[in-house]
Amino acid sequence: MAGKPLEPGTHGDIWTKQLTPEGVKPEKWKAGCRYCHKNGTIQQLVRRGSSERAAKTNLRSVINELTGNIGKKLNGASRFREAAELYLGKLEKKRAGTTYDTYSSYWRARVKDGLGELRLRECTTARLNEYFEDLTNATSYRGTPLAPNSIRTIRKFVRGVLQVAVMHEVFDRNPIDGIDDIEGGTLKMATAYTAERAGLFFAEVDADKIAVKSGLNLMLKFMFLTGVRIGEAYALRWRDVNLSDETITAVNPDTGKERELPPHSLWINGNIVRVKGQGLLRHGGKTLTSNRVIDPMPALVYDMLFLHKPITATPDTPVFPNSIGTWRDPQNTQKRIQGLRDRIGFEDFISHFARKTAGTGLDIAGFTARQIADFLGKSSVRDTQETYMGRHLPNPAAAAAIDKLYGASES
Repeated sequence: MAGKPLEPGTHGDIWTKQLTPEGVKPEKWKAGCRYCHKNGTIQQLVRRGSSERAAKTNLRSVINELTGNIGKKLNGASRFREAAELYLGKLEKKRAGTTYDTYSSYWRARVKDGLGELRLRECTTARLNEYFEDLTNATSYRGTPLAPNSIRTIRKFVRGVLQVAVMHEVFDRNPIDGIDDIEGGTLKMATAYTAERAGLFFAEVDADKIAVKSGLNLMLKFMFLTGVRIGEAYALRWRDVNLSDETITAVNPDTGKERELPPHSLWINGNIVRVKGQGLLRHGGKTLTSNRVIDPMPALVYDMLFLHKPITATPDTPVFPNSIGTWRDPQNTQKRIQGLRDRIGFEDFISHFARKTAGTGLDIAGFTARQIADFLGKSSVRDTQETYMGRHLPNPAAAAAIDKLYGASES
């Protein structure tokens, strides 16, 4: 009689057979079963041992190894925490370390106690909505209200966890899709500088001996003039910069990919982050659209990099290195910025002002939201713009607008 049908990742009944006659030493046994691989193929697994128990143990070891390759199967009785462990495991392997660190932190601090022991069939839209309503009344470790953007990040994490359950056919659709929108923006809004105030800021940082000695003045001006993220500025290598008057072919050694760089252009293709337990890492960027070419770079940027480039620079030398010529730590830079703003009298300044000022300047110059998003390497503005408007198109006028914003003379 044929055995019952097996699902991928499952096995049939284990059988054993003694291979030596009764009483003969040493004993030899074998154990076996039918096993269904992830592609649906059925295989008869057999392992031997010096006793019946040893043969079974050897067989189960192989089964556990094969089952681990497929992944644990979830069902409605599985706990939310089991799905969370699978999701975090995927993130740790596939996503930037900072994403894993952020989500695992929220998991431990906010989600584990609130949802961890629920069975997946109990994760209804109504129950999830109640959980997020409670979060709107929660406080941070500083005692201040939990920011709406923090709650949105938690929702992204919970959605990812439940999407794993959808893939395991526990749900037909993700139950979190039906919860109420999370109202409100950030509790501390970012502010853009006017061109005049940015000019005063430049003058002050160029006059600050500590900022000049560490190269912080150049890095901050670069961020204002290009709108890049702080980690993107630190990930820039001289191989990603074309200061020549000819088109060159640049190669990203991290991925092996090539990119044509027109004259006077920059290739933003990485991000420096500090990952818990691993230190400083260079990864491919915050989002898919982070990988972009600024073509051409603003003339002010070209002049600064042309004068700044050391004679001894190699292609892999960071454009903005630390004191020993390697990657700078963005976290340490934030501490330096805190000291700088107190010394020069710009107590309101945070690094994001540079990016915000670049985007605002392009907005004032009349660029569309899509053009600004492409220049800044943002993932999307609205779904219609994301779907129907062109991406990564050359935009020479963007550099001219940045130069004009800061008063560069036309050549």
